[in-house]
Amino acid sequence: MPKVALGEPEGFCYIAFMIRRDHIIAARFKNLMLERFQPLEVRVFGSRAREDGTPESDLDVLVVVEQATREIEKFISDCAWEAGFDDGVVVVPIVIERISLNGPLREAVFVKNVYREGLTI
Repeated sequence: MPKVALGEPEGFCYIAFMIRRDHIIAARFKNLMLERFQPLEVRVFGSRAREDGTPESDLDVLVVVEQATREIEKFISDCAWEAGFDDGVVVVPIVIERISLNGPLREAVFVKNVYREGLTI
């Protein structure tokens, strides 16, 4: 599976405003997931995506998958820990199944905010 470059980001126009270190951590997270499966979408949101976070802020990431099994969710959690550990950043993955986004969840304020402010990795 293709990896996301740690230097120049995939879809650079989407994440031109996110600071470089956060992009590297998010790309590392996605690359770790790509070792085992293909997430349908990876989107950074929250204070780090808006560039108003502090050094203590976590890195919130929406991960859309076809099926969120317990095994996949644990693997994603492990990837998140590994991606942020060296930089002292807590990566917080929110895993959502694609089918859920096609239902009432799509209208939830949380989901609307993620898609409004989030940056695709």
